[in-house]
Amino acid sequence: MKIENSAMYCSLIAAWLIAGTAYASTSELAGCWRLQHIEQVMLDKKIIHLNSDCVADINETQFRSPCITNKGEISYLYNYRITAPGKMVTTIISGPEKTSHSSAPRQVDYVVDGDWLMLTSYPSRMADVKPNALERITSLYIRDNLRRKQGQASKPAACAPKGPSRLKVNRGPVSSLDFTVPDGYQPVSSDPYANQEMAKALNSNFLIGQFVESTSSQANSLSVTDPFVLVMEDYRTGARPIRSLEFSDLKKRLKADIGMKNISCETDKIICFENSYQLNESGTVQSYVTVEFVNVKGRVAIVYGSAQSTTKNAKSVAKKLADVFTAQVIQDNP
Repeated sequence: MKIENSAMYCSLIAAWLIAGTAYASTSELAGCWRLQHIEQVMLDKKIIHLNSDCVADINETQFRSPCITNKGEISYLYNYRITAPGKMVTTIISGPEKTSHSSAPRQVDYVVDGDWLMLTSYPSRMADVKPNALERITSLYIRDNLRRKQGQASKPAACAPKGPSRLKVNRGPVSSLDFTVPDGYQPVSSDPYANQEMAKALNSNFLIGQFVESTSSQANSLSVTDPFVLVMEDYRTGARPIRSLEFSDLKKRLKADIGMKNISCETDKIICFENSYQLNESGTVQSYVTVEFVNVKGRVAIVYGSAQSTTKNAKSVAKKLADVFTAQVIQDNP
Protein backbone atom coordinates (compact mmCIF):
# COMPACT_ATOMS: atom_id res chain seq x y z
CA MET A 1 0.00 0.00 0.00
CA LYS A 2 2.10 2.85 -1.28
CA ILE A 3 0.71 6.24 -0.32
CA GLU A 4 -0.11 7.94 -3.64
CA ASN A 5 -2.36 10.83 -2.61
CA SER A 6 -0.02 13.74 -1.92
CA ALA A 7 -2.33 15.48 0.54
CA MET A 8 -2.89 12.28 2.50
CA TYR A 9 0.86 11.57 2.33
CA CYS A 10 1.77 14.93 3.82
CA SER A 11 -1.00 14.57 6.42
CA LEU A 12 0.60 11.32 7.58
CA ILE A 13 4.01 12.98 7.62
CA ALA A 14 2.69 15.80 9.73
CA ALA A 15 0.98 13.45 12.14
CA TRP A 16 4.28 11.73 12.91
CA LEU A 17 6.40 14.84 12.94
CA ILE A 18 7.41 15.23 16.58
CA ALA A 19 9.98 13.57 18.82
CA GLY A 20 12.31 13.71 21.87
CA THR A 21 14.81 11.61 23.75
CA ALA A 22 14.06 9.66 26.89
CA TYR A 23 15.38 12.62 28.89
CA ALA A 24 14.38 15.42 26.52
CA SER A 25 12.17 18.34 27.45
CA THR A 26 9.88 19.98 24.92
CA SER A 27 12.28 22.94 24.78
CA GLU A 28 14.89 20.64 23.21
CA LEU A 29 12.45 19.92 20.40
CA ALA A 30 11.84 23.58 19.61
CA GLY A 31 13.15 24.77 16.26
CA CYS A 32 13.04 23.78 12.64
CA TRP A 33 13.37 20.19 11.41
CA ARG A 34 13.70 19.18 7.76
CA LEU A 35 12.46 15.84 6.44
CA GLN A 36 15.21 13.60 5.01
CA HIS A 37 13.79 10.12 4.50
CA ILE A 38 10.60 8.09 4.93
CA GLU A 39 10.72 4.31 5.14
CA GLN A 40 7.43 2.46 4.74
CA VAL A 41 7.55 -1.16 5.92
CA MET A 42 4.75 -3.47 4.80
CA LEU A 43 3.50 -6.58 6.59
CA ASP A 44 5.14 -8.70 3.88
CA LYS A 45 8.42 -6.88 4.81
CA LYS A 46 8.63 -4.99 1.53
CA ILE A 47 10.23 -1.57 2.12
CA ILE A 48 9.33 1.56 0.15
CA HIS A 49 11.73 4.52 0.35
CA LEU A 50 10.26 8.01 -0.06
CA ASN A 51 10.86 11.62 0.77
CA SER A 52 8.96 14.88 0.40
CA ASP A 53 9.72 18.58 0.73
CA CYS A 54 8.49 19.14 4.30
CA VAL A 55 9.58 20.85 7.50
CA ALA A 56 8.36 20.94 11.10
CA ASP A 57 8.37 24.27 12.94
CA ILE A 58 8.10 23.22 16.60
CA ASN A 59 7.55 25.17 19.80
CA GLU A 60 6.89 23.75 23.28
CA THR A 61 3.23 22.89 22.70
CA GLN A 62 2.55 22.90 18.97
CA PHE A 63 4.14 22.37 15.61
CA ARG A 64 3.36 23.60 12.13
CA SER A 65 4.15 21.28 9.23
CA PRO A 66 4.10 22.76 5.72
CA CYS A 67 4.88 20.56 2.70
CA ILE A 68 5.34 21.35 -0.98
CA THR A 69 3.62 18.80 -3.23
CA ASN A 70 3.00 18.58 -6.97
CA LYS A 71 -0.27 20.43 -6.29
CA GLY A 72 1.24 23.23 -4.24
CA GLU A 73 1.79 23.89 -0.51
CA ILE A 74 -0.31 22.31 2.22
CA SER A 75 0.15 22.94 5.92
CA TYR A 76 -0.96 21.35 9.20
CA LEU A 77 -1.01 22.56 12.77
CA TYR A 78 -0.74 20.08 15.65
CA ASN A 79 -0.75 20.04 19.42
CA TYR A 80 1.60 17.53 21.00
CA ARG A 81 2.28 16.11 24.44
CA ILE A 82 5.08 13.83 25.64
CA THR A 83 3.47 11.03 27.66
CA ALA A 84 6.50 8.89 28.54
CA PRO A 85 10.14 8.46 27.53
CA GLY A 86 10.05 7.60 23.85
CA LYS A 87 6.27 8.10 23.60
CA MET A 88 4.10 11.06 22.70
CA VAL A 89 0.62 11.98 21.47
CA THR A 90 -0.29 14.39 18.66
CA THR A 91 -3.68 15.93 17.88
CA ILE A 92 -4.46 17.78 14.65
CA ILE A 93 -5.75 21.35 15.02
CA SER A 94 -6.02 22.42 11.39
CA GLY A 95 -5.21 21.15 7.94
CA PRO A 96 -6.90 20.28 4.64
CA GLU A 97 -7.57 16.67 5.69
CA LYS A 98 -8.85 17.29 9.22
CA THR A 99 -11.77 14.93 9.89
CA SER A 100 -13.34 13.37 12.96
CA HIS A 101 -11.18 10.29 12.31
CA SER A 102 -7.93 12.20 11.78
CA SER A 103 -8.67 14.39 14.83
CA ALA A 104 -8.24 11.42 17.15
CA PRO A 105 -5.00 11.54 19.20
CA ARG A 106 -2.18 9.62 17.55
CA GLN A 107 0.51 7.68 19.42
CA VAL A 108 4.09 8.12 18.13
CA ASP A 109 7.43 6.59 19.16
CA TYR A 110 10.29 9.09 19.08
CA VAL A 111 14.07 9.47 19.32
CA VAL A 112 16.33 12.50 19.08
CA ASP A 113 19.89 11.53 18.19
CA GLY A 114 22.13 14.60 18.05
CA ASP A 115 20.96 16.70 15.11
CA TRP A 116 18.54 14.01 13.95
CA LEU A 117 14.99 13.19 14.87
CA MET A 118 13.54 9.75 14.16
CA LEU A 119 9.95 8.76 14.67
CA THR A 120 7.88 5.67 14.08
CA SER A 121 4.13 5.30 13.73
CA TYR A 122 2.01 2.17 13.47
CA PRO A 123 -1.18 2.87 11.47
CA SER A 124 -4.38 1.27 12.74
CA ARG A 125 -5.22 -1.98 10.95
CA MET A 126 -8.49 -3.08 9.46
CA ALA A 127 -10.02 -6.44 10.37
CA ASP A 128 -9.36 -7.81 6.87
CA VAL A 129 -5.72 -6.73 6.80
CA LYS A 130 -3.81 -7.76 3.67
CA PRO A 131 -0.19 -8.99 3.49
CA ASN A 132 0.87 -5.84 1.64
CA ALA A 133 -0.73 -3.52 4.20
CA LEU A 134 1.36 -0.88 5.91
CA GLU A 135 2.97 -2.10 9.16
CA ARG A 136 4.92 0.97 10.21
CA ILE A 137 6.52 4.15 8.96
CA THR A 138 9.87 5.42 10.18
CA SER A 139 10.87 8.96 9.26
CA LEU A 140 14.16 10.82 9.60
CA TYR A 141 14.56 14.58 10.05
CA ILE A 142 17.58 16.81 10.45
CA ARG A 143 17.66 19.97 12.54
CA ASP A 144 17.74 22.95 10.20
CA ASN A 145 20.04 25.67 11.46
CA LEU A 146 18.29 28.27 9.30
CA ARG A 147 21.41 29.70 7.76
CA ARG A 148 21.07 33.41 7.13
CA LYS A 149 20.33 34.32 3.55
CA GLN A 150 22.81 36.42 1.61
CA GLY A 151 22.00 40.11 1.99
CA GLN A 152 19.91 39.51 5.12
CA ALA A 153 22.56 39.44 7.83
CA SER A 154 20.08 40.28 10.60
CA LYS A 155 17.26 38.04 9.40
CA PRO A 156 17.44 34.23 9.51
CA ALA A 157 15.79 32.21 6.78
CA ALA A 158 12.25 31.04 7.46
CA CYS A 159 11.42 27.47 8.46
CA ALA A 160 9.84 26.48 5.16
CA PRO A 161 10.00 23.88 2.41
CA LYS A 162 12.57 24.55 -0.30
CA GLY A 163 10.00 24.73 -3.08
CA PRO A 164 9.98 23.09 -6.51
CA SER A 165 13.40 22.18 -7.86
CA ARG A 166 14.65 23.86 -11.00
CA LEU A 167 17.29 21.18 -11.46
CA LYS A 168 15.10 18.20 -12.37
CA VAL A 169 11.86 17.42 -14.18
CA ASN A 170 10.73 14.05 -12.80
CA ARG A 171 8.30 13.90 -9.87
CA GLY A 172 10.06 11.24 -7.83
CA PRO A 173 11.17 11.55 -4.19
CA VAL A 174 13.14 14.70 -3.43
CA SER A 175 16.48 14.97 -1.66
CA SER A 176 16.90 17.21 1.38
CA LEU A 177 20.48 18.03 0.35
CA ASP A 178 21.31 21.51 -0.92
CA PHE A 179 22.89 21.89 -4.33
CA THR A 180 23.92 24.72 -6.65
CA VAL A 181 25.12 24.17 -10.21
CA PRO A 182 28.90 24.64 -10.55
CA ASP A 183 30.15 27.32 -12.93
CA GLY A 184 30.48 26.06 -16.47
CA TYR A 185 27.61 23.57 -16.26
CA GLN A 186 23.85 23.55 -16.81
CA PRO A 187 20.95 21.30 -15.76
CA VAL A 188 19.24 19.07 -18.32
CA SER A 189 15.47 19.51 -18.53
CA SER A 190 14.59 16.02 -19.73
CA ASP A 191 13.40 12.89 -17.94
CA PRO A 192 16.45 10.77 -17.05
CA TYR A 193 14.36 7.60 -17.15
CA ALA A 194 14.04 8.08 -20.91
CA ASN A 195 17.77 7.33 -21.21
CA GLN A 196 18.70 3.69 -20.60
CA GLU A 197 22.12 4.35 -19.07
CA MET A 198 20.88 7.14 -16.80
CA ALA A 199 17.83 5.17 -15.73
CA LYS A 200 20.09 2.29 -14.72
CA ALA A 201 22.40 4.63 -12.81
CA LEU A 202 19.52 6.44 -11.11
CA ASN A 203 17.71 3.28 -10.00
CA SER A 204 15.37 4.28 -7.12
CA ASN A 205 17.70 6.96 -5.75
CA PHE A 206 16.47 10.48 -4.98
CA LEU A 207 17.45 12.54 -8.02
CA ILE A 208 19.00 15.96 -7.39
CA GLY A 209 19.76 16.72 -11.02
CA GLN A 210 21.44 15.77 -14.29
CA PHE A 211 23.96 18.12 -15.86
CA VAL A 212 26.12 18.82 -18.91
CA GLU A 213 28.73 21.47 -19.70
CA SER A 214 27.36 24.93 -20.52
CA THR A 215 28.74 24.61 -24.04
CA SER A 216 26.61 21.52 -24.69
CA SER A 217 23.59 21.86 -26.97
CA GLN A 218 21.82 19.03 -25.14
CA ALA A 219 20.27 20.92 -22.21
CA ASN A 220 16.73 20.02 -23.32
CA SER A 221 17.23 16.49 -24.61
CA LEU A 222 20.35 14.67 -23.49
CA SER A 223 21.94 12.21 -25.93
CA VAL A 224 23.79 9.20 -24.61
CA THR A 225 26.80 10.34 -26.66
CA ASP A 226 27.23 13.45 -24.50
CA PRO A 227 29.36 13.48 -21.34
CA PHE A 228 26.98 13.98 -18.42
CA VAL A 229 26.76 13.81 -14.65
CA LEU A 230 23.98 12.63 -12.36
CA VAL A 231 23.74 13.83 -8.76
CA MET A 232 21.43 11.84 -6.49
CA GLU A 233 20.93 10.63 -2.92
CA ASP A 234 21.33 6.95 -2.04
CA TYR A 235 17.90 5.61 -1.04
CA ARG A 236 19.38 2.44 0.48
CA THR A 237 20.67 4.24 3.57
CA GLY A 238 17.11 4.40 4.90
CA ALA A 239 15.62 6.39 7.76
CA ARG A 240 18.71 6.57 9.97
CA PRO A 241 21.58 9.07 10.14
CA ILE A 242 24.73 7.95 8.29
CA ARG A 243 27.79 9.15 10.19
CA SER A 244 31.44 8.05 10.12
CA LEU A 245 30.84 4.55 11.52
CA GLU A 246 27.88 3.83 9.28
CA PHE A 247 29.67 5.24 6.23
CA SER A 248 32.68 3.06 6.98
CA ASP A 249 30.39 0.02 6.95
CA LEU A 250 28.85 1.19 3.69
CA LYS A 251 32.27 1.52 2.09
CA LYS A 252 33.05 -2.09 3.01
CA ARG A 253 29.86 -3.25 1.31
CA LEU A 254 30.57 -1.14 -1.78
CA LYS A 255 34.07 -2.57 -2.06
CA ALA A 256 32.66 -6.09 -1.93
CA ASP A 257 29.92 -5.32 -4.47
CA ILE A 258 31.89 -3.20 -6.96
CA GLY A 259 35.39 -4.60 -6.47
CA MET A 260 38.59 -3.38 -4.84
CA LYS A 261 40.32 -3.04 -8.21
CA ASN A 262 37.84 -0.33 -9.24
CA ILE A 263 38.59 2.01 -6.31
CA SER A 264 40.13 5.28 -7.50
CA CYS A 265 39.98 7.34 -4.28
CA GLU A 266 39.00 6.99 -0.63
CA THR A 267 38.81 9.33 2.36
CA ASP A 268 36.74 9.29 5.54
CA LYS A 269 33.85 11.00 3.66
CA ILE A 270 34.33 9.86 0.04
CA ILE A 271 34.90 6.65 -1.89
CA CYS A 272 35.31 6.62 -5.69
CA PHE A 273 35.06 3.86 -8.27
CA GLU A 274 36.02 3.85 -11.96
CA ASN A 275 34.61 1.46 -14.51
CA SER A 276 33.90 0.99 -18.20
CA TYR A 277 31.24 -1.03 -19.97
CA GLN A 278 29.59 -1.69 -23.31
CA LEU A 279 26.36 0.04 -24.26
CA ASN A 280 25.29 -2.36 -26.98
CA GLU A 281 25.60 -6.02 -27.94
CA SER A 282 28.23 -5.40 -30.62
CA GLY A 283 30.69 -4.21 -28.00
CA THR A 284 31.87 -1.37 -30.22
CA VAL A 285 30.65 1.47 -27.99
CA GLN A 286 32.19 1.84 -24.55
CA SER A 287 31.38 4.24 -21.76
CA TYR A 288 33.74 5.34 -19.00
CA VAL A 289 32.22 6.03 -15.61
CA THR A 290 33.40 7.48 -12.31
CA VAL A 291 31.01 7.07 -9.37
CA GLU A 292 31.70 8.88 -6.10
CA PHE A 293 29.83 8.26 -2.84
CA VAL A 294 29.88 11.27 -0.48
CA ASN A 295 28.81 11.36 3.19
CA VAL A 296 27.20 14.74 4.02
CA LYS A 297 24.51 15.76 6.55
CA GLY A 298 23.88 12.17 7.56
CA ARG A 299 23.08 11.20 3.97
CA VAL A 300 25.05 9.63 1.13
CA ALA A 301 25.15 11.52 -2.16
CA ILE A 302 26.08 9.65 -5.33
CA VAL A 303 27.82 11.53 -8.13
CA TYR A 304 27.90 9.66 -11.45
CA GLY A 305 30.13 11.06 -14.20
CA SER A 306 29.98 9.40 -17.64
CA ALA A 307 31.65 9.88 -21.03
CA GLN A 308 31.71 7.64 -24.08
CA SER A 309 34.92 6.46 -25.67
CA THR A 310 34.18 8.71 -28.67
CA THR A 311 34.85 11.66 -26.34
CA LYS A 312 38.47 12.80 -26.30
CA ASN A 313 40.15 11.66 -23.06
CA ALA A 314 36.84 10.09 -22.05
CA LYS A 315 38.11 8.49 -18.85
CA SER A 316 39.55 11.80 -17.62
CA VAL A 317 36.38 13.64 -18.61
CA ALA A 318 34.21 11.26 -16.56
CA LYS A 319 36.48 11.67 -13.54
CA LYS A 320 36.53 15.47 -13.84
CA LEU A 321 32.74 15.59 -13.95
CA ALA A 322 32.46 13.48 -10.81
CA ASP A 323 35.18 15.42 -8.97
CA VAL A 324 33.69 18.85 -9.75
CA PHE A 325 30.19 17.89 -8.63
CA THR A 326 31.39 16.02 -5.54
CA ALA A 327 33.24 19.16 -4.45
CA GLN A 328 30.04 21.15 -4.96
CA VAL A 329 27.97 18.71 -2.89
CA ILE A 330 30.45 19.03 -0.02
CA GLN A 331 30.56 22.84 -0.28
CA ASP A 332 26.77 23.16 -0.26
CA ASN A 333 26.25 20.74 2.65
CA PRO A 334 28.83 21.60 5.35
